[in-house]
Amino acid sequence: MSGRANSKIRAEIILLLLLMYFKEYEEFQIKLSSIRCQNLDPTFLNISKCITKAVSRSITETTLNVTLLQGPVNNVTVKLKFMKKSTDYNLYYGEQTINICKFLSYRTQYPISNYLFDLLQPYSNANHTCPYEGAIILDRFRIDNNKLTWLPIPTGEFAFFSEWYTDNKLRLDLRFYFSFVE
Repeated sequence: MSGRANSKIRAEIILLLLLMYFKEYEEFQIKLSSIRCQNLDPTFLNISKCITKAVSRSITETTLNVTLLQGPVNNVTVKLKFMKKSTDYNLYYGEQTINICKFLSYRTQYPISNYLFDLLQPYSNANHTCPYEGAIILDRFRIDNNKLTWLPIPTGEFAFFSEWYTDNKLRLDLRFYFSFVE
């Protein structure tokens, strides 16, 4: 493993430990408000469903169905950005680029990404290593507030922006919008 990879892993572990030392919020709510899906290569994939709907006043569910039209896919990269809304969405936490195939093979080397993936995994069929082909589904995903008690962010509107690449070509832009209220 390269020195750069080791320092990246150490930085993620230190960040995770620091976040856990923050005061735990006893009462808070994270609510998905919407999802935006933009298919940038209709010859490569199809989005049949991209929706967030209210189940109750405080609970929403997000469903995403993507079908890969070409495959199998062995080279997937995602650029993640954690954004906060002021007048527009601005970079709040930082940007990270992750090789998804490598991440799925060595999840423990990416503690924060692994933590977030564990939130999605019960709702998704994307639970194996590469290659991927056919349908990739996120079905009725709900945020479990009990698993996010350490989250050190202020009240406000936030978003995860993600750009999905295969073979270094941008294929999909996904944006998850959510609110955090103490």
